[in-house]
Amino acid sequence: MVLAACTSDGSRSSADAAQETTDSGAATAAPDVEASDEPRPTSEVTPSPSPEPDPTVPLVLATHLTLPAVDLSEAQMRALLAEGPAPGVLPIPGDAGPTVVVAPSIDSPDGATPADSSAQVIEAVRNDRATVGLLPADALDPTVRAVRVDGVDPVRSPEEYPVTTAGSPPDSVVTISVGGDVMADRRVGDRLAQTGDYAGLLGPISERLASSDITMVNLESTLAELGPPTQGIESFVADPRIREGLTEAGVDVVSLANNHSGDYGPQSLLTTIDLLRDAGFAVFGAGENPERADRPAVLVRDGVTVAFVGFNAIGETPAAAPGVPGASALSMPPRTGPLDRDRLSQLEAQVADLAQRVDVVVVVPHWGQQYTSLPVAEQSEVGQALLAAGADIVVGGHPHWVQAVERDGQGRLVVHSLGNLVFDMDFSVETMEGVVAELVVWDDRVLAVDYVPYVIGTDWVPRWVSPAEQGERILTQMWDAGRQPFASLP
Repeated sequence: MVLAACTSDGSRSSADAAQETTDSGAATAAPDVEASDEPRPTSEVTPSPSPEPDPTVPLVLATHLTLPAVDLSEAQMRALLAEGPAPGVLPIPGDAGPTVVVAPSIDSPDGATPADSSAQVIEAVRNDRATVGLLPADALDPTVRAVRVDGVDPVRSPEEYPVTTAGSPPDSVVTISVGGDVMADRRVGDRLAQTGDYAGLLGPISERLASSDITMVNLESTLAELGPPTQGIESFVADPRIREGLTEAGVDVVSLANNHSGDYGPQSLLTTIDLLRDAGFAVFGAGENPERADRPAVLVRDGVTVAFVGFNAIGETPAAAPGVPGASALSMPPRTGPLDRDRLSQLEAQVADLAQRVDVVVVVPHWGQQYTSLPVAEQSEVGQALLAAGADIVVGGHPHWVQAVERDGQGRLVVHSLGNLVFDMDFSVETMEGVVAELVVWDDRVLAVDYVPYVIGTDWVPRWVSPAEQGERILTQMWDAGRQPFASLP
């Protein structure tokens, strides 16, 4: 096994580089030179170029995603690699320490079990919370969690991570935060009007959201009231000044593929789109006709192109039609009838086309049954179809509760619902909490997803909560809603 300790600037030390050369057998004798009594002119002496170092990636331990996050010291990590896991070092059930399964390209620590492939390592970790995988970071997928070392996340900051092995490092690492439903009318709007603090819409979570390269939310209201309410007292319109709060939180992309973007008629919807775009936000999921409503939002960060596409399966906002503004739509249970397979085929074709032209495709459906963590069967069916078509992840909303996370056979995820992000539904615990999904992309792959829990306060402002304390119940609700943690989709 080749381990390289990084120096403070992220480069490998010369001692480690020399050790790598020795271990790999790469050192060679100097080439023969022609003997001569005449001195060779200095200008004709060409020094041999230094060999380029072999590319490396973090060598990581991967744990089951439902376990608490782990942070080891470098000394602990190296001791584990040399001696095997000690009881208590990792939060794994049992007194004897975890079972470690290693990728075939990595030398096994004591007590570890070799695997035929990195995929088998991931599968072993998924299927058993008492198993830890040892593998190169570029072999990870978002169904497992990488252990930090000295506070360094090997997926987010691979160049700073102190333990490396041979692999393919990324050219770009891009983070994407996907947030849930934002409704800034009713009591939320009243508070904003009283305080005048429209920039504080998302409160203390704004700083972390803004730290992502791309941040997206679903806006469940219009920003204009140019027609009669279409849903009575359940019609939502927010003050356009909430754009200040979205900007403060670093929001780049806004979805209008939902059942409230049409609450005050077609002209209000089109004005809302204009107001958002004028403020610098990319908008998707609704438009003046089907072509515009289906058009994805496409952003580029550090050379990585990301497309967002969404649809509304709940109804109420009219489906866009020729000459009729509305939302991109899909009819499906439980609200809009049987699954429209012809329309689903159109969405699959759209995703497949996008997957050929961009690096990452994020699908954002508005679907499902309210006030439950259990997705309806058609959500899994549609999610599976969109992943198979080329989506990198499907992240849903509307149920007002967090819902299950499921995976397909390649480790890609359907996150059925993130819950409310800003709402005034204080009639239950579950409607006042949720998670933000933080995606970490290496070039063209979603390598990791972190679920960051929050609770909405009595002032209707979300605040982060610790995953190990108040957030544990929120995350457990997600894990328990699946048939088993990260059960394969049918």
